[in-house]
Amino acid sequence: PPAKTLVTREIESLAGKYDANDYVVFPDSPRMQGGCLINPYKNFPGQFVYGAQSGCSNLTTTIVLDKKMEKAALEIGAMDDNYPTKALIQILVNELTVYKGRSTYPDNDWGVRKFAIEGGWLKQGTNTVRIQNLEPGACGSHPWVGVNFIKIKPEKD
Repeated sequence: PPAKTLVTREIESLAGKYDANDYVVFPDSPRMQGGCLINPYKNFPGQFVYGAQSGCSNLTTTIVLDKKMEKAALEIGAMDDNYPTKALIQILVNELTVYKGRSTYPDNDWGVRKFAIEGGWLKQGTNTVRIQNLEPGACGSHPWVGVNFIKIKPEKD
């Protein structure tokens, strides 16, 4: 008999097309610590960052750069908690605040947001990105933010 097609649907990566200049960490990587891994959720795996009383209110990843980037961007693929309110979050690069405020991620779907990284914040070698949920809340309950990937990429002038 003829061969049967096994792939019935392909889903494009939320992180976009591969670029050798980008540094990307996905939620199932051992370099992504904290949060709570849910695999999959709405077609993609995610590390979920719950409220401050949850014991999993911080998600930290390490990204090792083989060269220093003077001008860079942080891209994060994430989702908010599907409730009318938006989680209060803080995003830090090497413990310097890139963003602090209400989540701008969509409810009930994954989205990508881009944040500028100030010159000199990144170094050649190990860098950390941390996402904190500053809201009160328990594990498995809102408010939460699910993270599908964290990427550092060079920006062009």
